Amino acid sequence: MSMRLLSRVMWREWLFAGLWSYLLIVTLPMRIPSSSSWHILKYIFVFVSFFLVLRFVTHWYLRYRPADRNQLKPHFRTTLFLVSFILCTASWSFYLYLFYPGLISWDFYIQWHQMAGKIPYSDWHSVFNTLMVWMVTRLWYSPAAVALAQLVCMAFFVGITARKLERTGVSMWAVLFLVLFYALFPLFGFYSVSLWKDTLYSIAFLWLTIMLLEIVITEGAALTKIRFMAALSLSLLSVALLRHNGVVPAFGAAVVLLVWYKRQFKRIAIVIGIVGVLIGLYKGPLFSWLDVDKKDNIILKALLPMQHIGAVLANNGKLTAAEEDFLSKVISIPYWKEAYNPRSCMALLFGKDSNGRYYLDSTSRGFLREGNHYYKLLKIWAGLITRYPTVILQHHWLGSELVWRITADYRVFVIPDEDLVADDLYTGYTKSPSLRQRSGPFAQFLLDLINNLSLGWLLHRAALYWWVSLFCIILFFFRTKEAAIFVVSMPVLLHVVTVVAFPFVQNPRYMFPLMITAPLWIVLFFAPGLAGFDRCRTNRKTNHQ
Repeated sequence: MSMRLLSRVMWREWLFAGLWSYLLIVTLPMRIPSSSSWHILKYIFVFVSFFLVLRFVTHWYLRYRPADRNQLKPHFRTTLFLVSFILCTASWSFYLYLFYPGLISWDFYIQWHQMAGKIPYSDWHSVFNTLMVWMVTRLWYSPAAVALAQLVCMAFFVGITARKLERTGVSMWAVLFLVLFYALFPLFGFYSVSLWKDTLYSIAFLWLTIMLLEIVITEGAALTKIRFMAALSLSLLSVALLRHNGVVPAFGAAVVLLVWYKRQFKRIAIVIGIVGVLIGLYKGPLFSWLDVDKKDNIILKALLPMQHIGAVLANNGKLTAAEEDFLSKVISIPYWKEAYNPRSCMALLFGKDSNGRYYLDSTSRGFLREGNHYYKLLKIWAGLITRYPTVILQHHWLGSELVWRITADYRVFVIPDEDLVADDLYTGYTKSPSLRQRSGPFAQFLLDLINNLSLGWLLHRAALYWWVSLFCIILFFFRTKEAAIFVVSMPVLLHVVTVVAFPFVQNPRYMFPLMITAPLWIVLFFAPGLAGFDRCRTNRKTNHQ
């Protein structure tokens, strides 16, 4: 290696270690007293400590060469899939046993009543997810049927992930770590039986990531198979329809494929066209047939503008007389200020006054749906953004802590532990004992564990898994020079963009897609490259000559 190249590699290592050391200091509050005369020196000491460790890891990894191993025969790959599937299914079934018939959320409560025909369908929650609940309950009319189907789907794709990663030549010990982590990590057990759309969306998200990995491993050859194109179309469609923000990672990934694999341009364009047509049929004729309330979604669309307006007013921003008159018809001006919380939109959306009346009541919601009132709100919002850009940026900095801040000194809503029981789905809501009160000793232990604030950074705070994933993805690229890793990780990167752009609530479920894919990046970190066995060995022989 020439001195010039060696110098360039060293500078890259130093820069990378320095940037990540700074990120750790920002995302991990050090709790160093600001009054201390040694305040700056202590921060320097912490920075240097992080830097030395990361410099060593980076230096070692960029020179790491995975050992060769024999490729598993097809029937052993099937065994790997079955072992992974059975282990995860058995582990997560224990959570279903403990919290039977599943952890029921308010979202699921509403979707169940929509599915049962008791209330109209609404575009507020994913109608696609509601229809899937309807399909599953044709076989067994119980929320347990949904939890079981969800659990089995999640275990199935963990098995597929293990099988795909084995094809990259990664150590079987790493694959075993992946399977055990999925099976035993508490949050996966809880979310496998949590009845809300985020779990199913995350499963579809993992599915799409696996499909992209298969495309990269085969250098696009997988796209020549009709069956694979159909599966890719279904994975893209599921991600796009199970959450409103899923359109961004789904179509973003599809466009990147279109650019990256130009030889398969026609086939990828067909997949995108099929998904687009199906979404059009879903949003058009199907919505009309089901008589879906689309106007209810206007409140959801107005949520970010309302948060921004609240941020400006809470920071003593000035309104024109016309702006104040209009906004007071939506929510009273004093409450705009009082209810604003950069980390949660719930007070603005569902807050009540001392008399128990919703501030954003049916009258206010109806007002936003009438005529062009929603567009007037957007016009006021646009004006406030141009006048107070710093306030808006500060709002997103605090609101996006879910993504970047590893530790938090405030409690978050981790799992659906509301006072809902299965009978509420059939008879209507009645006040019930809390989940903890109606759970056994071991279930209570698990509930205390997953909600533990001091261990939240590890057990439910997704920021740790986001930074670890990004660290693995970037270093993998530096070591292998395979930019295709960014094709595989595109859904993750775009999902983070949507969470930062729309920071509504500090709920881990919004980042569960990142947590469910994090083990994949950690294992891939130790793979020879994004290729099958033959190409990996050819590349290594060429490099050693």
